[in-house]
Amino acid sequence: LCLDTLMKMKMSSNNDDICDDRDREPVAGLSAASSCIILSLCLDNDRKLSPSSQFFPVYTHQCFPAEYISGWQPMSSAEQSSQQVYQRWRYGSVGEAPVAMQEKHASYKNIDGQEKQIEVNVLLSPSCDKCKIGVTTSTPPPLGSNVNADEPATKKVKKVTFEEADDKSTKQLSIDDVIKKIQSSIPPIVSVTINGSSTSTATDGAKTDTTDFNYLSHPIGAVVKSYKRKIKYNNDTVEEGDFVITLAKGSDPSVASYHNAIQPLARWFIETADDVNISDEDGGFWTVM
Repeated sequence: LCLDTLMKMKMSSNNDDICDDRDREPVAGLSAASSCIILSLCLDNDRKLSPSSQFFPVYTHQCFPAEYISGWQPMSSAEQSSQQVYQRWRYGSVGEAPVAMQEKHASYKNIDGQEKQIEVNVLLSPSCDKCKIGVTTSTPPPLGSNVNADEPATKKVKKVTFEEADDKSTKQLSIDDVIKKIQSSIPPIVSVTINGSSTSTATDGAKTDTTDFNYLSHPIGAVVKSYKRKIKYNNDTVEEGDFVITLAKGSDPSVASYHNAIQPLARWFIETADDVNISDEDGGFWTVM
């Protein structure tokens, strides 16, 4: 009777933990899908990237409803980082989990570790109005291949379970389908590279013959404030840059065009983000800062 009571209390506690997790605001790199996607801002004059200019999405449910990419798993380093993000998110710091297990976000329950690994790098132009896609795939090492041979057999392979697993098999999305799913959340695509091989894929609004990533040639809208600040590039070069804050009328076709190109990125960081037609003046008008 005592054991039965304790088991019921444990199950109740686990259910409470699940509810608490769902009530928390997510963070970047938490879910399985967000660990597969990198947003890279190309700021340097030599077009090289630094970790400080790369970001993981916060929300991925508008592209991948269960927050995982069917048939794929993150690269090993990204998954390890995701596990650390989860522990900080749930317990406050890495290593403070109440049980000695490798806990991860609930989206990982859909991954059994046998899937191929994928990294989708969305390389944004400095003005964020177009992007290039770089996809890298890899075959993960066999489960248990990196365990200590001296450990008992019962400890060599540990499988983390979150809920009762579904019996249905997981269908692997093609790389084309993965790109199509994220297409609504990124600017027009200039080019796609898959494992180092370029394709001619480009979306509407992107010019395939314009692959250079440049800053805007002029401010969008009327300048209300200008200021300077230092910019440090990856090669340690430091220069002073000019920045402006502007107000732009949505009825201006050039303003609407730029806004339409960049607004899809909001879906990665705002839970209920949706497109806004700022050129629509039915009942009012839009002014964008």
